[in-house]
Amino acid sequence: MRFRLLVASMLVIVLAGASLFARHRRWPVKVLRDADAERVDMRPVPSSVAHLGALPTPVTWLLGGPVNHRLGPIEYRTFEVAADLKGLKTESDGDYHIVIADRADPSKVMIVEIPAPRENPKLAAEFGQARTAVDEHLGKPERNIRWVQPRKVRVVGVGFFDRLTNDQESPAPNGIELHPVLKITFE
Repeated sequence: MRFRLLVASMLVIVLAGASLFARHRRWPVKVLRDADAERVDMRPVPSSVAHLGALPTPVTWLLGGPVNHRLGPIEYRTFEVAADLKGLKTESDGDYHIVIADRADPSKVMIVEIPAPRENPKLAAEFGQARTAVDEHLGKPERNIRWVQPRKVRVVGVGFFDRLTNDQESPAPNGIELHPVLKITFE
């Protein structure tokens, strides 16, 4: 009996660890602390939700993708998107998960995420200011998605391809996100 309990406990730990690894396996890239972070062009390129969502998913990502490196050229770029903010929540990792829609075609949506300031000391001020802007205009996000009356925003963030999973709220069809968000302005 004791052996079965030990095996069951170990199995739970292994599966939980594997799940956490799968969910966060590109964490350094998400928070701009990866091996390629210094090579990211921080000058924002104007874009739109529709344009970003129509980009092809990199073949290397479809094959598994690198853990501590970026997928070129999109993940080496910073984008500025004018969009409508439609929903928000706080992820289990502490990120603010925000759903934005294209202004010209609201059926085109994508996720942008603001990490907690502790995740990157070099960008703590930017992350903190972006989160404060959200808090001041919409209140702190909760664990469950809260859909709001669309609010016009400008979001500046780094391109990132995330794995599409069933627990994501309104991802772009190709998995692109702006992660991390460096600035969000309510218009």
